[in-house]
Amino acid sequence: MLDIKTLTSSLSVSPQIDKMDLKKIADMGFKTIISNRPDGEAEEQPLNGELGMLSERLGMAFIEQPVLAGAICDEDYVLFSQALETATPPVLAFCRTGTRCTTLWVNGTEDMNSREERLNHAVALGFVIKA
Repeated sequence: MLDIKTLTSSLSVSPQIDKMDLKKIADMGFKTIISNRPDGEAEEQPLNGELGMLSERLGMAFIEQPVLAGAICDEDYVLFSQALETATPPVLAFCRTGTRCTTLWVNGTEDMNSREERLNHAVALGFVIKA
């Protein structure tokens, strides 16, 4: 079941998506999907290549930017920001729980007025973001 949370008018986040979710995601109007989850993190997780191929068949771009849980680095923030700059919105980013994607957004973008405002928004949505 999809649990999409809106960060901005052009970016939403979700826990792991499945192949069966892609049609609904496309029907919701998303134009780009960003995967922040590495392949093989869990046995039941679909491969990014398969999700990407199916996304493109539905008219959505698919960007793979795997990030290791608990090991996000400065380069990850830069790459996420660059992906958002080139992606056609609206964008849906996903990982296991949505927290990695949200952490990348809080620390890697200039959305809203400040990092503190992004952090407060993320917390209000139920995310626990570490410094």
